[in-house]
Amino acid sequence: MIGWAIGVAVLVALVLWGAEAGVLRSRRGEAIDDFGVFAVILTLVCGAALPYLTGEKGRADRGFRLTGLIPLVLISAPISAAVLAASSLVWPWIGTFDAGSDSFIQTAGATGAGLLFTFAVHLTAALLAYPFFVLLSIVPFPHPGAWLGLLGWLGVSGMCAVIAFVIGLGPPTGGRLLVLAACVPVAAVVCVIGLGLAQGLLRRSAAAMPYRA
Repeated sequence: MIGWAIGVAVLVALVLWGAEAGVLRSRRGEAIDDFGVFAVILTLVCGAALPYLTGEKGRADRGFRLTGLIPLVLISAPISAAVLAASSLVWPWIGTFDAGSDSFIQTAGATGAGLLFTFAVHLTAALLAYPFFVLLSIVPFPHPGAWLGLLGWLGVSGMCAVIAFVIGLGPPTGGRLLVLAACVPVAAVVCVIGLGLAQGLLRRSAAAMPYRA
């Protein structure tokens, strides 16, 4: 798990460097000029994709075991978020943030509020994605569980993006810090309940429903 976390942190740093150097461009071929926004997008994407990265395709259960999965997720997701937040300390040295803005997004890696923002956004996205991705990975289509997993995964990813940008585009006020901090325990509760329900569904269906090939 630590290896994946470090790999994600290095990948994000390389992608940000590529954006700053002009190697990566938009679909229109234009340079990516808002470094802060791009950093947040990567933070969200890596959080939502963390369940996929930590899965094991060679196993029948895709690495999402039916026993002990909840403690594993509650340990691995914060580790990944902490590693990414720590690695964000080098982001201001890689790219150019908007020095005239005091928003969360533009202070990533430079202030305590910026570190909290990166940690909370990545961790919240990962925790909310896990329950749905477990269903998506194990339950085969056209079973309703697979559709629930796909639509739920896309839905929570979009919701996290909206919340992240609503908070991130504003200054780190006390209210925004409180909302940001509250997102993590709320996401953890949702994750535990969702994984519990997913595990119950899979146990009841194991005999009658084959794993995804």
